[in-house]
Amino acid sequence: MKVASSGDGLNSDNRQVQKRGICHHDRERIEKMFSDTKPALDAVSTPGREFEFTLKLRVECPTSLWRAAAMHCAEEAAHSPDEITDLIGPVEDPSIEDCLIALALPGRLPGCTMLNVLLAPDGAEAQRP
Repeated sequence: MKVASSGDGLNSDNRQVQKRGICHHDRERIEKMFSDTKPALDAVSTPGREFEFTLKLRVECPTSLWRAAAMHCAEEAAHSPDEITDLIGPVEDPSIEDCLIALALPGRLPGCTMLNVLLAPDGAEAQRP
């Protein structure tokens, strides 16, 4: 399984996946496959394996990043415009780190416990958000 790629390879892979998408019939089949599964609250907790996931990004347009993070904060957490500015900075001077955290860090992953988060500009010492 190809996990990471450099250059245009990853972009062309993403375009192919986006073109395929999941059609209505496939979605129904997938939902039916999981309709008989036990609800998460009834699931038994078991010791799990730990994984480290690394993602390196180049921010090419801070304004676009800010707009996406602002929309995410407004829609997902119902933050007001003032709260959004407090969280991710103003559009004229966005906090890149906070924008990335808002977009890339999920509140939780089902069946997982987040153990560690590090974020740093390339070449700087990582800090915990």
